[in-house]
Amino acid sequence: MKAITIRPPWVHAITEPPLHRASGAGFPKRTENRGRPTTYRGEIAIHAGATWCKAGLADGRVQRYLHGTWVDAAAAGFLALGLTVGAVLAVADLVDCHQAAPVDAAGETCCFPWGEPWHAPGRPAFHLVLDNVRRFDEPVRTAGQLAVPWTLPADVEDAVRAQLRRAAS
Repeated sequence: MKAITIRPPWVHAITEPPLHRASGAGFPKRTENRGRPTTYRGEIAIHAGATWCKAGLADGRVQRYLHGTWVDAAAAGFLALGLTVGAVLAVADLVDCHQAAPVDAAGETCCFPWGEPWHAPGRPAFHLVLDNVRRFDEPVRTAGQLAVPWTLPADVEDAVRAQLRRAAS
């Protein structure tokens, strides 16, 4: 099975339900922003990287989704929320990958609100579009990789597929 490693807290906006069901909690993240495209389409394991992204901790979209409001990331204690890292948390379908396309002068893109226009200055982002996210009750521990996509080790794939079967029954 193919996999993608996504740094926390971005990965949790894909795999977790909002912690607070308040109005304005936002929508789950279904667009992953990357610096290069992939031709892969199909089932993909969603792996939570071990290193937290500081920009993600301060991002208003993540804050609104996970907390229902803007909060100070340090005061909110993102790291103390018990969000799992270093494990496969879910499986999704990677249904599309395209270069970011601006839709208005304000900088919104085709995959608003999670799609970014730029990966780095002068380098457009590529949007990896996810659908049908199936979250596990028990994360499957494994190390991640930088490649998109990478292949799960056979024993990890077996454990992931067992989680999928449990979730389906």
